[in-house]
Amino acid sequence: MKIKLSILSLILITPFLGNNLGNILFTKDVDGFNKDDKDNIEIFDVNSYVLESFKKYNKNIKIKTVKKFIEVCDSFKINKNIKTLTAQICLESGAKQSLNGKTLESSGNALGISQVTPYTAYLFFKNVISKNDKLLSQLGGSDYKNILITNDSKLRRKKVQKWLCNETNNLIMYGYLMNHCIIKYGGLKNSLVVYSKGPYFLRKSLKSNVKLDTLHYISSIKKIEKTLTN
Repeated sequence: MKIKLSILSLILITPFLGNNLGNILFTKDVDGFNKDDKDNIEIFDVNSYVLESFKKYNKNIKIKTVKKFIEVCDSFKINKNIKTLTAQICLESGAKQSLNGKTLESSGNALGISQVTPYTAYLFFKNVISKNDKLLSQLGGSDYKNILITNDSKLRRKKVQKWLCNETNNLIMYGYLMNHCIIKYGGLKNSLVVYSKGPYFLRKSLKSNVKLDTLHYISSIKKIEKTLTN
């Protein structure tokens, strides 16, 4: 999306790890679930869901992209929101890392499939990833340490841009962002507002008793989610 320059500047959190890939088990009614009510259990094929959903926006979507997205969501413990997050990626970039041979870039300089700005990525390198980069390595992310020791701001920006132009890196950064926002700002809806508009806008909206579902970003994601394969 277009507005993502300095919206996530206060970021300090250690990500949580997880290794449960594959199908996710959901219940239709968790509160009323009884072990004898076998009909209330529904198997959700996450791989097919994400693949078919991304295909609606990007007919050339690669299987490895789908698998990496699922792996990132699982590793950062955000996979229970996989349907909404899939719709978010469709809204942000049309599930595309590049277009016409070039990395997708918004007018606000957000890059790639998750539309992260170089400035936001740099803040995460500095304040979060540098303190615990084990998960970055496990997920196959590229080295970032040379970015942190680059003093020239223009050169450093170019290095961050290059890092984000790698799809795997881009998706990993998305995982860090959403993991942080969901935990720090109190749930999925709040995190979506912060991801799009920043923490100040969220505080302002909550103070004004604005219904978050009515905000354009969230309502757009929900509309997309309804059109995706169940």
